[in-house]
Amino acid sequence: MTWTTTDPGAGDTAAVTALATARRTRADELRDVERTLRGVAGDGQSADWKGRAKEPFMANIGDFTADTMTLRTALDEQAAALEQYASDLHAVQQEQQRLETARASAAEALATAQSALDTARSESRAAASDDSATPESRDALRSAANQHEDSVSAAVTTSRALDLEWDALVEQRRTADRKCSDALSGRVANGLPRTLSQSSIAGATPLTLLALLQGMTADEAAAFLEKHPEVAEAIEQADPGAVRAWWQSLGTGDDSVLSPEQLALVGSIPSVLGALNGVPPAARVAANRNLAGDRLSTVQSRLQALRIAQSLSKSLTGRTDKKTQDEIDSLALEEKYLLRVVAEPPKTQLYLYDPAEKRIIEMIGTPSPDTKHVITYVPGTFSNMESFYGGGVQQVAEYLHAYSPDDTVAFVAKDGVFPGEETAGPAGVNEANQPEFALGPAERLRQLAAGLDVDPDLANARTTAIGHSWGVANITTSETLGTQYNQVVSLSGAGMPETWKPNQLTTYTDYSYVDILQLGQATGQVWDGNNPRWNPAFAHGEYYGPAPDDVNPYDFSNLMEQHNKVARIEGNQDVLDDLVGEIYP
Repeated sequence: MTWTTTDPGAGDTAAVTALATARRTRADELRDVERTLRGVAGDGQSADWKGRAKEPFMANIGDFTADTMTLRTALDEQAAALEQYASDLHAVQQEQQRLETARASAAEALATAQSALDTARSESRAAASDDSATPESRDALRSAANQHEDSVSAAVTTSRALDLEWDALVEQRRTADRKCSDALSGRVANGLPRTLSQSSIAGATPLTLLALLQGMTADEAAAFLEKHPEVAEAIEQADPGAVRAWWQSLGTGDDSVLSPEQLALVGSIPSVLGALNGVPPAARVAANRNLAGDRLSTVQSRLQALRIAQSLSKSLTGRTDKKTQDEIDSLALEEKYLLRVVAEPPKTQLYLYDPAEKRIIEMIGTPSPDTKHVITYVPGTFSNMESFYGGGVQQVAEYLHAYSPDDTVAFVAKDGVFPGEETAGPAGVNEANQPEFALGPAERLRQLAAGLDVDPDLANARTTAIGHSWGVANITTSETLGTQYNQVVSLSGAGMPETWKPNQLTTYTDYSYVDILQLGQATGQVWDGNNPRWNPAFAHGEYYGPAPDDVNPYDFSNLMEQHNKVARIEGNQDVLDDLVGEIYP
């Protein structure tokens, strides 16, 4: 069940109890089966039963009975675990109700005490400057102010104590979840933890490794993948067509409706399915929504701890620590984004989400038989995870999807570390000028396209790749690895590798302002002069905005603004209109 630190009691105890009851009922049915099998076995010993069926039945009935007992025992244990979980969850919910009431009262008491203190201090200050006030009255007013200050301190202490009780309640919920998970995953009937040698992993096919994970519980799979991260890497190299066939073999025939087995996999191996090309978009979005929920819990716990520490520090020193505030601001931005991902239905759809590896692909729109346009948008140098959390890099893709929402699906892709993301300043810019740096992200871009090609809703759509700045280097490098697009669009693109050649079936267009990159390209030092604006394969008109002679080449702030503007909505309408005209003729 998904819950947050602000709502640790989230969940339906009645639904959990119903699951437990269903298992108890099935266990009782299996007890009847056991009795029947034992009775038949006893009858089979008599001489009255003759024929060819008797011997194999008598030889196997012991195994049948043992298997039934194993399953029945597992169901009983699972029912007990779920019943205990329902009880633990009910206790959390009751305590949450008590604490919410107490916190509301404490907040009201603090507000009342603070108001009274403010009034008392005001009266004391007024008396101090009033010549007609007697020393006795002044002392009385000062004493009253001190008493109100004590009341405020007591109210603050009460509030902080309740915050600590809330933290304990959150940990109580975590403990209940962990206890239930351990109880459910530790049963023999649910499969024992697997072990696999390095040589076995190296020799196994991706689909074999998938089948291995398919038989594990969520906890088993998590522990196994933590021990063998190379398994997930190997599975990710699977042929998307083979993955598609495997997924369909488990399903209902409708990609939008997940079968129980598919739902179980989405819950048990979300990190694998959420990054696996060939798995339908709806399933990948569901898997990454689970991952985002886990990350959201971590973010919210850290935020709460930082805010408490900051509040205590400020009350003691009167100052706010900048480093702490910066981390709070960053986490708050991430929290806001993840809340959109975990919303029901999701307000933001993640086709890929692996923040530890700087990998994220946002899907805008929903594939359907009506889809005619697939847009892959790749942002530029210095793009990072925060660029997605803040909504800056999605602007052009969102605009194009909004123009024709019924037949367009856009993917905004940052699959791996981008230049400048981990290397600040000129060194980061230098990374954007290195062909070998683009190879890793370009291979993953090729894999993304290969996965989309096997989806029946997307396979026949017109494909457009749009790159801003270094994003064009990523796209064109993926072309050297075998990716093919109907259109490639450069938004002040950086350059193409030496081995790149235009595809005769692809149209290439550049849209640029006179900006800092264009001035750099004029020196011939950016991608050795092989740039969209200078390569004849890319069609282009005049520069947007001021003509080159009207631009101050030393106004670096304006030149950088022009470079970023081409990938934004504000002030960029002419570019957007021409993009629409090209993609939707």
